Amino acid sequence: MVPSAEAVSEAARVLAAQREEEARAQAFSQQVDSLLYGSLSKRTVTFSNSLAANEAVQSVGRSLGKFKLTFYCPCVRCNGRSDGLTKSGTTAVEGRTIAVDPRVIPLGSRVYIEGYGVFIAEDTGGAIKSNKIDVFLDSHSRCFENGVAHANVYLLG
Repeated sequence: MVPSAEAVSEAARVLAAQREEEARAQAFSQQVDSLLYGSLSKRTVTFSNSLAANEAVQSVGRSLGKFKLTFYCPCVRCNGRSDGLTKSGTTAVEGRTIAVDPRVIPLGSRVYIEGYGVFIAEDTGGAIKSNKIDVFLDSHSRCFENGVAHANVYLLG
């Protein structure tokens, strides 16, 4: 028996939908892997609406709520020292390093800051208590330009 044109068309539609779903699942898996394991290289930190917490962030991250964001640089005035070393022993890098209260966010944790992206909790600070994060920037003037912000934060992993 030869299938009807309608049956062939329906089978093609079902197959296309299955392939689309597989592609969507693979893209989602790649997003999750990037969040959890992707390398964090030096990048200029700036707010972007495109960095809203998407489904991947929300599925692998634990929402910690809204945090106050401030910004610091490697100068003595911002950092208390000028060598750029963090509490965890790394050298602070813009686009990777944040200072946190380790009672709220453990050092070494990956953190997603909505509007800013993924960072690693590498540093602490005397003024960093409770729901406050200090984001490392390379430039003292950019710290002043960024001022104070507020964002939803997710602990990844």
